Amino acid sequence: MRNCISLKRWEKYGHCLDTLTISNTVISVANATRIESKGTWTGIVQVGETGALSSFEIFDCKGAFDVILGKPWLKAVRAHHDYVTDEITIEADGKQEVITNILETNTQQTDTNDSLKPDATETSAEEQLAKNGPESHK
Repeated sequence: MRNCISLKRWEKYGHCLDTLTISNTVISVANATRIESKGTWTGIVQVGETGALSSFEIFDCKGAFDVILGKPWLKAVRAHHDYVTDEITIEADGKQEVITNILETNTQQTDTNDSLKPDATETSAEEQLAKNGPESHK
């Protein structure tokens, strides 16, 4: 899975980031529609205190997503996913963050087991990206 930023998100934050480079990348989505990249942006994307330099393809995804932190970024921050708690631990430069999925995928399990519910003080990756936006690497 590639790192991707939606065209809508790019139009909101792209003006304060480095320019796009030309890309020949085309993705095929679930309904077999092919979508051409609008370009590639390379910079640091930070979640909480942890960030990594990575390249992101910009796609007009028609609102399907804002940002996809794909394998290149997840590898760079040494991500570990705990499927029981649905938390991802990331680290870089000795800093560690825990990202909790704010969407309950199994409401029956989380309703009956309070120990699996996310802490209300934790912030999701989407909330953190919406608050901070991606940071440019210059």
